[in-house]
Amino acid sequence: MSQEIRFTGRLLETPSTTMRCGDAAMAVVHKFEIVKVLKGKLDEPLVKLIIPCPELLGEGFFVKGGQYRVIAARDLSEAEGYAVVDEYEKEQLPLLWAIKVDKSK
Repeated sequence: MSQEIRFTGRLLETPSTTMRCGDAAMAVVHKFEIVKVLKGKLDEPLVKLIIPCPELLGEGFFVKGGQYRVIAARDLSEAEGYAVVDEYEKEQLPLLWAIKVDKSK
């Protein structure tokens, strides 16, 4: 896997999709504003983050405007086993794979 990137980000909006993991592995793209890069390099102020099975993090986990600590990778090979829903596909932003997402304290 490529070098890991760690950042604190603000969720700009919650995707409207309600797709859940079940018979198929689903991943949903969320759009974040970078608040602070903790490790690695990100040149853009916004990124798209592919989050596998986001519902497994709990109902109400993702909140518009909420801050999150993210460990991600540029290597998207993990996404190959998932059906990826990207409501922001027309936006030319860096696309990252979420390894871990936590709410910021």
